[in-house]
Amino acid sequence: GALTSILSGYIGMMVAVYSNARTTVSAKKSGEEGWTASFNTAFRAGGVMGYSLVAISMSVLYILALLFREHFSKWDGDTRSVDYKTLFECLAG
Repeated sequence: GALTSILSGYIGMMVAVYSNARTTVSAKKSGEEGWTASFNTAFRAGGVMGYSLVAISMSVLYILALLFREHFSKWDGDTRSVDYKTLFECLAG
């Protein structure tokens, strides 16, 4: 959890800094064009940040599911049985 939070915070701050600079440059345009360009720049940066954070969290959840599945598997010869109830209880917290 802590590593995911650190990575998400780093990516979020990098996107925020770059998008704020680009929004400021876009807002220097005169008239309505400046408002439109700055809004579009800020809106797209927010979308990029949101999608990247969701992608990171889903990747971490998938990796945890794979690790817990290996931990809660029982091998009977060549077949593996997984206790899915315990697996999902661990993933849900």
